[in-house]
Amino acid sequence: MSQQIPLEFVDRSGTDCVKWDIPHSHPSPMMMWVADMEIASPKPVVDAIAKRAAHHAYGYPVAPKEVNKCIRQWAAKCFNWDINTEWISHSPGVCGSVAASIQAFTQPGDRIVVLSPIYFPLTNLPEDNGREAVRSSLIFDDKTRKWNINWDDFERKISLPRVKMFILCNPHNPTGRMWTREELTRLGELCLKHEVLIVSDEIHWDFALPREGSTPMHVPIASISPELSRNTLTFSAPSKTFNIPSFQFSFCIASNPRLREGFNVFLSRNAAFAENVFAFPAAIAAYTHCYQWVRDCDALFRKHCTMVYEMFSKDKFKGLVDVVDQEATFLLFINMNKAINYFHEKAMAKAGGATDVLRLSNDKALFPLPRNTHPVTGAVLVDPDAPAAEFNRRTAGALKEFIFQKTGVLFNEGSQFGIDGDGWVRMNVGTKTENVEETLKRLESLFDTLFAAYP
Repeated sequence: MSQQIPLEFVDRSGTDCVKWDIPHSHPSPMMMWVADMEIASPKPVVDAIAKRAAHHAYGYPVAPKEVNKCIRQWAAKCFNWDINTEWISHSPGVCGSVAASIQAFTQPGDRIVVLSPIYFPLTNLPEDNGREAVRSSLIFDDKTRKWNINWDDFERKISLPRVKMFILCNPHNPTGRMWTREELTRLGELCLKHEVLIVSDEIHWDFALPREGSTPMHVPIASISPELSRNTLTFSAPSKTFNIPSFQFSFCIASNPRLREGFNVFLSRNAAFAENVFAFPAAIAAYTHCYQWVRDCDALFRKHCTMVYEMFSKDKFKGLVDVVDQEATFLLFINMNKAINYFHEKAMAKAGGATDVLRLSNDKALFPLPRNTHPVTGAVLVDPDAPAAEFNRRTAGALKEFIFQKTGVLFNEGSQFGIDGDGWVRMNVGTKTENVEETLKRLESLFDTLFAAYP
């Protein structure tokens, strides 16, 4: 039974937390990057962990049958998806599960299609396993503030020789899209047409953000039809939702016994077993008692995304920053490309130099490039001591480094997710409202300084 559980926030600095305790020199950092929250795990989860910890032996566990039963009930309640408990396999993480599926169902030299920009392990894992990651670039519409599928490009890529797998990210990280049933159906039918297996990373499936008067429902692609169910491995976990990623527990849902058994064989070959003694009671408590707590998180994330959008909608920002119309996840993608171009042109004009070479960075074949240098001659384009010199799209980390240096706010660099994310940053809004307010205050001050320097 779901309970009314208050959202509680914790200070994670000084707790060996990767989000806050990475080495840095800023006196008052605001860490808004990696997908890890300052929201404490809900009390039923904490209580279940404490109860298990009170038994002072932490040997190898056996997964209780209740785990799969709770996952089944959660899928039915949240997504109207009727699954069988026998379809569920356990694994120590979604990324490891994607790797196992690549090894199980493709061969070295095969191609794997993704929608880009995308969570970077979903392109790294194919390449690290000797496959080719083929990016089908999403298209950003600055009028609707949404990333959309380029259907002509996707069908061309999915029909290439040796394409054996499509890795779907649903909801999509980092673009914040929650793919519609119509989009998923079309993607799935193209995969069926070209005999391409679907591997669906749905770790953020709980975070469908509410709209005025309604809460949209996430659609697992495997739930759409029996045909798509038989052609899909679905991966998810309680880790992102309930802030327990260090427990290393995830699950695979596969109705097709051939896929399920093939996946399990490669988990076994890699000794990838889900054996964290705290993971099972935590998952049971989360999926039994914490439905309303998740909905309260969703409402908080919607509030925070709206705060960011409303600030950058002020006239003073000249329309230079696009904030996506967030549909899902607590990871907000923010487009700084117009601002980058604006301040570079102002800086170059002030320095009396030409600006046309800066636009060469739009050529994807030239990426990545050394900071502040001509892509052919290597000549320095701008004075590295100029205030806007580092506000640059040429190096994968330049934008986040500039913002962190000037404000102490750390984001993820958009180009980390692919060339399509160049000039973007990803902001984690899974935190307390005061942190979002302070982040926006610092960003507004940075832009005020840049506008004063380059009127």
